[in-house]
Amino acid sequence: LICWVALAPTIPDGRLLAVQVIVQGSVLNSTAVVVLLLRRRQKQLLRHMHAVSVTDALTGLPNRRHLEERAARLWSRAQHEDLLLAALVIDLDHFKQVNDQHGHAAGDELLRRVAAALRATVRADDLVARTGGEEFVVLTPVVTADPVVKLAERVRAAVSAVDGAARPTVSIGIALSRGPVSDPVDATWRLVDRADVALYEAKRRGRDRSVLLGPAESVPTQRRPDQQLTQ
Repeated sequence: LICWVALAPTIPDGRLLAVQVIVQGSVLNSTAVVVLLLRRRQKQLLRHMHAVSVTDALTGLPNRRHLEERAARLWSRAQHEDLLLAALVIDLDHFKQVNDQHGHAAGDELLRRVAAALRATVRADDLVARTGGEEFVVLTPVVTADPVVKLAERVRAAVSAVDGAARPTVSIGIALSRGPVSDPVDATWRLVDRADVALYEAKRRGRDRSVLLGPAESVPTQRRPDQQLTQ
């Protein structure tokens, strides 16, 4: 109809006008279809790029960026359901020795198997992410500290059962916090900072154990996003 209205003043012959309308309309429709397909492809590529940007390439787990994107949702759920948000910071013990004695390929394979064990152990709505090196973080909403302590022990048992170059063990630090919070990302890293304190204590006590940080204990500064644990 648009083509007919546009071309009618310049083409008095009705048959020729009809032909031109059909041709021009077909071109416009084909162009519209191509544009639609390109837009769909663009959206698919953008979704794929986002998925890649929030996924750890080695283990397939969510990465630090994904953790930050999920922070607001996790805190909102915890506040809405009057729950505590718990952070478990999980660090493989003596991982450097695995790389030194068996090579980096064996170390990478161990990280993949540990990631699979973590994914299979946590609940479907928990967030488990690799935040760097041999360190993983689990965020989970809980009613009390008891279930998260039990989860930490299940994680330790699952990792110990991983078949690798050497029997792997992990040290786990646990901290809990309650909202509301004004900055979910900042609150998440502060919670992880507190779990880090407990993790260092687990390392100090001999590794292969979990430690819960008491509610009165805190840390004075926020951990930088690029800061990692040392062996």
